[in-house]
Amino acid sequence: PADAPADALPTARVRAPRRLRNSAPGDQVASRPGRLRRQGKDGQERSLQRLQVSGGAHRGRRLVTPSVYMRPMMSRVREALFSMLYPTGVLRESARALDLFSGSGVVGIEALSRGVGHATFVDFSAECAGTIRSNCEALGEGERIDVVEADVMSVLADPSRHGLQGPYDLVTVTPPYEEVVYAELMG
Repeated sequence: PADAPADALPTARVRAPRRLRNSAPGDQVASRPGRLRRQGKDGQERSLQRLQVSGGAHRGRRLVTPSVYMRPMMSRVREALFSMLYPTGVLRESARALDLFSGSGVVGIEALSRGVGHATFVDFSAECAGTIRSNCEALGEGERIDVVEADVMSVLADPSRHGLQGPYDLVTVTPPYEEVVYAELMG
């Protein structure tokens, strides 16, 4: 609404459709049925996302992505985030990371690669949870992780019910654009 403060969080779900790859820049994508996909939903047209660890011990290693449509944190953003975190001392063996809305697990895996001792991943999707486990096993990090397959809001409301044992030194929250009411998440 026009009278809402500029810094207010949306109180309803945000629509953020994206044009599919290989569509011409001038395409009217919204009028072409089947060309838009909702976040988190499997679509027939799919270009596999190529994710890789951008730094640390596993730098350059490719990660498997689940077959659900996701918008993982861009590698430039991850690089900037961890470059800012490095001087803080949070990237150490005794640190614990909590990756909420994990998706492929790339943010938590990046933390492990850069020296964090333990990471807990939380995602509602069974397919995402399985992908995170297999990515971590392939990197030899299976002993340093926990994967919680549950709704993030439920986990935040009662962490002990889901086996979370805090405190955490690093918490990353990368929710899907369209499936979260940000005012509830931040409340």
